[in-house]
Amino acid sequence: MEKHIFLDEQEVSSYLIDDERCTKAMLEEVVDTLRLISNRKGRRWTFNTAWDGYVINEYNEHNDFVKLYKFRL
Repeated sequence: MEKHIFLDEQEVSSYLIDDERCTKAMLEEVVDTLRLISNRKGRRWTFNTAWDGYVINEYNEHNDFVKLYKFRL
């Protein structure tokens, strides 16, 4: 599987909808997590795909890594 990196919630949603391995529950969980991070002041995220799942990296306003969220397929 090819690795992808996304920075936009709509792009992530579109990708997950097209990914046959992603269930509706997984899609909702990932999008909810992205929204939770985005609603925190000064926070941003990157979304990465991997052969075994999806990864969200959360960063603060200083671009310091804060937390890793991993969703296994």
